[in-house]
Amino acid sequence: MRKGAGRPGDVRFARTGVETEMAAMCKAMEDMRNESAENRSVEIAKNLLQLGKLTFEEIASSAGLTIERVKELASPKVAYFFIICANAC
Repeated sequence: MRKGAGRPGDVRFARTGVETEMAAMCKAMEDMRNESAENRSVEIAKNLLQLGKLTFEEIASSAGLTIERVKELASPKVAYFFIICANAC
């Protein structure tokens, strides 16, 4: 049998398998980086929300999140904090 016929022992077949595994690994690493970046953005937004000095739009812009995501992060506890601060100031 001649090599290169597309059989499991074929060098081309082995390379394709390795390339597929490497592509899957690269995809997994990219997903982990994206998740880490998202977690960092959420952490920044929560810290800015706790300060109570910026609008949702300003926080979204600063943290790289959507306004809707920032509003989701603004829990009732944080909203209550804003009300108390607004009344006290």
